[in-house]
Amino acid sequence: MKKANGWSRADGLITVSLFLGTFISRIPFRTTLLGAWDSVLYTRAIEHFDITIGQPQPPGHLFYVGLIRLANVLTGEPNWAMVWVSILAAAAAVTALYWAGRMIFDRQAALAAALLLATSLSSCSRRALALPYTLLGFLSVTVSGLVYL
Repeated sequence: MKKANGWSRADGLITVSLFLGTFISRIPFRTTLLGAWDSVLYTRAIEHFDITIGQPQPPGHLFYVGLIRLANVLTGEPNWAMVWVSILAAAAAVTALYWAGRMIFDRQAALAAALLLATSLSSCSRRALALPYTLLGFLSVTVSGLVYL
């Protein structure tokens, strides 16, 4: 049964599958150590945000620091907080790309784009690191989908 806007139950199942598949596939590759100097600066910013002393480097990504502070309350470990935010953002980015592709093109194109993002080497290498790049990717895809609306 199709909905009025062209979305079907299959789209919902594909969305859930893409999210869970991406999320689960990143867990074994999560990092346990801070892998870049930027990660160290973000870790320091969790406790004290001050870009004048480089915690973190300018422009500071205020909302990212706020999000990892919240995640740090749940995890109790800054690296884990940033890694879990990255893993969740990676899964959300793949899902958002599917939805944007589905709105703009069709199910096959959307699924191809989402699967390419989910399996792309350059994308996969950043998804389980303590860096904001996957969150920025998710936000970029989301904004482009919203602009299309």
